Amino acid sequence: MLRAEVDWLMAAPVHTLQQTLRDLDRAYQNWWSGRAQAPTPHKKGVNDSFRFPDPVSLRAC
Repeated sequence: MLRAEVDWLMAAPVHTLQQTLRDLDRAYQNWWSGRAQAPTPHKKGVNDSFRFPDPVSLRAC
C-alpha cells in the first residue's frame, strides 16, 4: 500500500484521500459517458480544497 510507504500520505486523514479518489473516479466516469469534458490536472495552490466526509474524525484542537 502506497500510504504506508509515503510520509505525507500517512499524515493525511484517510477519509479525505478516499473522497479525493471517489471524486476523480466520478470525473472520469462523467467524461467517458459524454456528460462532461475530460478532467484536467490542478495546479498547486490554485483552488486547493478537500472535504471531510466523516465529521467524527475531526476533533477540537
